[in-house]
Amino acid sequence: MMNKGLVDIALFLEPVDTEGLDYIRITDCDHWCVGMRPDDPLAVRKMIEEINAFQA
Repeated sequence: MMNKGLVDIALFLEPVDTEGLDYIRITDCDHWCVGMRPDDPLAVRKMIEEINAFQA
């Protein structure tokens, strides 16, 4: 999707092919901020951990 211009920004979990992409590596000790729609199932949570980041 990134290479086709369908999205402007994304978060990837390694391993990922970054050829042709500008990127910043974020370590696991950084604090992240996630923007989402108010009706997203994850929006009711105060914190999203890696283990549940892709589960509703």
